[in-house]
Order: sequence, then structure tokens, then C-alpha cells
Amino acid sequence: MSTIGIELVDAALVAARDGARVATSPGIALLDPQGLLVGEAAVAAARLQPVLAVDRFWADLAADSQVQAAGTALSHADIAHAHLTLLWNSIGRPDDQVVFAVPGTMQ
Repeated sequence: MSTIGIELVDAALVAARDGARVATSPGIALLDPQGLLVGEAAVAAARLQPVLAVDRFWADLAADSQVQAAGTALSHADIAHAHLTLLWNSIGRPDDQVVFAVPGTMQ
């Protein structure tokens, strides 16, 4: 069992295991009509569809903060959940624990 540290910042999620960085995922989402993209996939797709990009969902994290593009409505909490799930699926193991570091300015 390992403890993974995840730092939440607007620009990215940064994950560390045993003192070493194991992943960084950009804090960007793309509200594509075919589905939500987050992280690196969203960065790549945002170059072609910048109007669908959202990059303030961590700073404005709330279940009632809605974003809407291309007929898709999601809360910032939905986007944050998708972002964390993507990161965890790439680095987490079933017996791992997680500790979050958040900026003091987050409410």
C-alpha cells in the first residue's frame, strides 16, 4: 500500500508517490458534443475547438456552477470528478491511499 499525494491547482493536478512525481494532468476540460475530455486529451482537442474549452473548474468548484457548450451542461464538480478519475485510473492501485493538497484560497 502506498500513499499518493495529489495537489489541486487550477493549472494542473500533480500526483506524487513516495516523494517522486508520477503524473501531471493539465487542468483543462473540453465540453465536446461526443463527450467530456479532460487533461492532455482536452489540451490537444482545445486547439481545434477553443470555444468548448473550460479551464477554471477547479477555482470555481461547486455543484451549482454550471458550464454549457454544444448542448452539454455540467457542473464544475462533474468536471473535477472526471479529471480526478482520469488521473486516478492512470496511477492508482486498489490498496492505495490518497492525500490532497489544496491552495488556501480554495473554499
